[in-house]
Amino acid sequence: MVDSRILQTQAALAEAVLDLAARTPIAKLGVAELTRRAGINRATFYDHYSSPGELLATVLGEDLERMRDDYLRGRREGGSPQEVLRDGIDATVRHVEERRDIYYRALVEAPDAELISMLTSSFEQSCLVILAETVDPPLPRAKARIIARFVGAGLVGGVTAGLQDPGLDRAALVETLSESFPRWWY
Repeated sequence: MVDSRILQTQAALAEAVLDLAARTPIAKLGVAELTRRAGINRATFYDHYSSPGELLATVLGEDLERMRDDYLRGRREGGSPQEVLRDGIDATVRHVEERRDIYYRALVEAPDAELISMLTSSFEQSCLVILAETVDPPLPRAKARIIARFVGAGLVGGVTAGLQDPGLDRAALVETLSESFPRWWY
């Protein structure tokens, strides 16, 4: 069982980094400002994370992991593959919209390699799990990794393009991203 103080520290850090990253590029966010906002000391911060970027990537990555679990649950429960894919992409786009200031800053305004890498990796890992569970016979490992990396980077590119086009609504972005998947995906 996790100590409640650790959970409180993690919650305070998550709230602080999300708030501050919405206003400041993560590369310019200092540990002192972050720890002051979270009400903890620097040593405690460094017990858990090496940088504000790592903390932000962890917090956003946890949200993305929950969405991947929901997507996989939908696939396992026999939902229409096209609808499950669309729902998964919609959840991802909603997540980006809810954190628009952070993602716009990190993907468009001042591209942040750590966050871009985390997002690509998260999508890639989701793809690997999905491919392992849904493709029969299983793909060779190298082929699955190439496909997963391609799809992950493509999703990051699509989300970035969506952020750059203020006239594009969520439904249009979700539809476009869904249509971009290869037909054999579902």
